[in-house]
Amino acid sequence: MAYPDIEKLLVAFYRAETGYRAATELPATLEQAVPVIQVARVPSGAGYRLDRPLVDVSVWTLKAQRALCSQIAQQVVDLTTWTLIGQRRPEGVVTAASVDVAPYWLSDPNPNLCRYLATYRLSAHT
Repeated sequence: MAYPDIEKLLVAFYRAETGYRAATELPATLEQAVPVIQVARVPSGAGYRLDRPLVDVSVWTLKAQRALCSQIAQQVVDLTTWTLIGQRRPEGVVTAASVDVAPYWLSDPNPNLCRYLATYRLSAHT
């Protein structure tokens, strides 16, 4: 049994629910593309028939939009831990979600950008 592509699932979900750009790879012209929600699976395990991915989700805005960046990051928390659970999506179903690391601000080498990062622990199947 194949596991769902959790990055593809979350990118489509966040894009549909927020209306913001969501992707796994950041665009080369990030400053012109923000706000952007970036999804990246990090090394994590899986069980019999149930994937247990850890996923980092970053929200990017311009530095002057730090309040918006935090607001979107909090929206992603609610979407991930409440709205997503149990929805049958084309890529699979997320049956559980918890916040491992709550959204926090990270400095960025580009002084014009703001970034909030959170880590989620999910359970998913096809």
